[in-house]
Amino acid sequence: MPTDFFSLLNAPEGLRPYSLDFRYQLGDFSHLSEEEIKGEIWLRVCLSVLRAILHPGLRHELRPLIELAFELHEKETGVEYIHTIMYYLTRATGG
Repeated sequence: MPTDFFSLLNAPEGLRPYSLDFRYQLGDFSHLSEEEIKGEIWLRVCLSVLRAILHPGLRHELRPLIELAFELHEKETGVEYIHTIMYYLTRATGG
C-alpha cells in the first residue's frame, strides 16, 4: 500500500506538482496479541478493534472487546464508545 497521497489518486504523473504532497503512517496491528496491546483503555479498545476487524474469528473477538469497553461505563461517554465500536465493526465487516 503506498503511503504517499498522490499514489492513492491514480492520476497522471503530470498532475503531481499540483496535488497535495504528504505521506501518512500505515500501521498493521493484526499480528499483535492482546498482551502486546498496552495503554489506556480507549487506546487498547481502538487498537484491538483495528487488529480484529479482518480476523476470520471476529465473533470470538467481540466479547473481550465489549468487556474492555464496559470498563469505560463509569465515564460519561462509555456508551458512546461501545456504540462507536459496534458501528465500526458492522460497517467494516459488511455485517
